[in-house]
Amino acid sequence: MVYLSSLEVYGTPSTKEFIKETDYGYIDPLSVRSSYSEGKRMVECLCASYGSEYQIPVKIARLSQTFGPGVDYNDGRVFAEFMRCALEKKDIILHTEGKTVRTYCYIKDAISALLYIILLGESGQAYNVTNMETAVSIKEMATLVNNTLADGKINVIIDIPTDLASYGYNPEMIIRLDSTQLVNLGWKATVGLEEMYKRMAKSF
Repeated sequence: MVYLSSLEVYGTPSTKEFIKETDYGYIDPLSVRSSYSEGKRMVECLCASYGSEYQIPVKIARLSQTFGPGVDYNDGRVFAEFMRCALEKKDIILHTEGKTVRTYCYIKDAISALLYIILLGESGQAYNVTNMETAVSIKEMATLVNNTLADGKINVIIDIPTDLASYGYNPEMIIRLDSTQLVNLGWKATVGLEEMYKRMAKSF
């Protein structure tokens, strides 16, 4: 089996360079938002333990944010919100400075990665699933969407509320996943960020 984990297992990374599967950051156990990250870490441990005890070939896919055709129009994630703003010709409003950096993956590439992992991956091993060339900040992504899909006709506005903590956002961080271990299985990403958006826009 392949367990679908998340880049959130890395918490707040200890490095701003590309993050390998052996790199782990800090998670505050008293932060309510940490429940997701802690849950993913715990299930990974259960997978490793069960696989070791019963010799079950369990592999783990640590997915970056993944999107493309098939994403629901009303999806609440930031990339979908930017898309809706561009298509509806509404300004993109950022409630942070948009400095958080992540890497992303096209849905078809993610699916093929899962097949590579389940067929060729090492039991008990985790694999980062991402396109390393898509590392971009939230603000840079907003600007890309504006220029690519709205022809620069909307605005990217930063409006930080006084009660920002109540929004439940992750702390500002840089998470560039290193997919070298997956690439060594023979996998490769085929679709970049701009094309990911164009294809998702067409499906919308």
